[in-house]
Amino acid sequence: MTLWPLVYSLVLLGLLWSAGKAAYRLLFHPLRHVPGPFLARISVKWLIYHDLAGSRAVSLYAAHEKYGNIIRIAPDELSFSDHTVIKEIYSQGTTLLKSPFYSGLNEGLPNLFDGIDREAHKETRKLLGHAFARSSIIEAEPLVAEQIDKFLDWIKQKEATLMNVYAWFLMLSLDIVSSLLMGQPVGALDSDTEHPYLSNLDNHLIMSGVRWQLPYLLPLTSWIPIPSWQFFLTSQRRLYEYGRRAFDVYISNHSRTKRSSEIGSQMIGGTDTTSTTLTYTAWELAKQPALQEVMRNELRTARLHADSEVLRDSDLEELPLLNVVVMEGLRLHPAAPSSLPRVVPKGGVRLSGIRVPEGTTVSMMNFSTHHNREAFPEPFSFNPDRWLKTNGGTPEMKEPTCHSPRGLGCALVFTSR
Repeated sequence: MTLWPLVYSLVLLGLLWSAGKAAYRLLFHPLRHVPGPFLARISVKWLIYHDLAGSRAVSLYAAHEKYGNIIRIAPDELSFSDHTVIKEIYSQGTTLLKSPFYSGLNEGLPNLFDGIDREAHKETRKLLGHAFARSSIIEAEPLVAEQIDKFLDWIKQKEATLMNVYAWFLMLSLDIVSSLLMGQPVGALDSDTEHPYLSNLDNHLIMSGVRWQLPYLLPLTSWIPIPSWQFFLTSQRRLYEYGRRAFDVYISNHSRTKRSSEIGSQMIGGTDTTSTTLTYTAWELAKQPALQEVMRNELRTARLHADSEVLRDSDLEELPLLNVVVMEGLRLHPAAPSSLPRVVPKGGVRLSGIRVPEGTTVSMMNFSTHHNREAFPEPFSFNPDRWLKTNGGTPEMKEPTCHSPRGLGCALVFTSR
């Protein structure tokens, strides 16, 4: 007896099931009236593809340009580009919940960024909030200045040679962040070779993308007995280990694993975001020699009145050109451009004029708000003058919901200053 009729029947049944599911999502689903890419409306695979390809931000931005402020990016997921709803989605008082995707990022060790439990998140914010206060930033200036001095020494040694500025900005950011978190740098700037932490960070960021959309895949491959693959899989654990070793007694009323997760996540957040912003801003400046020269003159003048080679925060605040260059760099190239998903609670909510049913995942991207054509004409041009000519920005430009380079909601990261 041949099995082919059974195989054909199963294949046909699968095709009919898929066709029926697609028809339901297009014709009868509660979100059927929301526009979006055709494939996104019938399958989550459209979004998975763009996540894994690293094109989520630009693809969603293009979709918003085509379909409007509210688009359907998966059968049960909406993306918004209307900046007026940011507070409704991400404020501390929102009823919307963090998506389960966050749990897949932390290997069972929730922290300030990826913790879902609201009460635990609130307590952690209370505990760590002082570290992000202005007084703490001023107090930490000597630690920052010490690492910048080391960085400048390397720049002088490498003068007239090609440099991978992203790698050097990573090392600078790592030593600054570790100094602020643990009282001493990890020593990334002690040599011109890559610190082991940075290769672990690269692996971790790759894994995070896979965990986001394919959470089942990595556990299925954990048995593969290839040393390089096992090394890749354990990169996040090694990142947290840096926090555990160097910060063993700071938060005495929390568990050792909780401390390592918290410090590890802050090091990840502060290192990659800062170096990315510095790299893109330096790249934009490299294309505008005239702007570089004006900035140098501004800095030279400021240093005449400074008591050290590295200017203090209070000195930097008085430099209008430097500040608008940083603001424009953060606007055009946000270090965290993608979505932060939230889930609509029981009973549903009303957002941007439409009723969103319970269980729907909703999100926004600061990439969309930063490239809002009404607030920022010619949004893809690096133009610091847009801030100078409007005395620090028009009301729309200065609106926190339009310019949120440090992320959305109450996320706290070291790119603040």
